[in-house]
Amino acid sequence: MEIQKNSPVPIYMQIVYDIKNKINFGKLKGGDQLPSVRSLSDECDINVNTVIKAYDTLIKEGYVGVYFCYLTQNIECGIIKKYFQLNFTMYN
Repeated sequence: MEIQKNSPVPIYMQIVYDIKNKINFGKLKGGDQLPSVRSLSDECDINVNTVIKAYDTLIKEGYVGVYFCYLTQNIECGIIKKYFQLNFTMYN
C-alpha cells in the first residue's frame, strides 16, 4: 500500500480508499484477511492508531468485520462486504 504523507487526504482515509478500491475491483474478496494493525503500520511507516482509525471506519461502513481466530488466538480483520458470503467457522 502506498501512502502519500504530503497529501491533503488524511492518511487513514488513504488506507480506507485503498482497501475499498481493492474490494470493488476484486483484489480483495469476502473472507480475505487484512494485514494486522502492527504489520500495516510498520509497512507504511505510520502510527498504529492511524491504521486502527482506518479499520474502524471500514468496520462502521460494513466493509470489514472483526473476529477472533481460535487457531492463532488473535483478533483479525476480514472483508465482509455485505454482498459477499461469509465463510467463517465459529467455535464455542
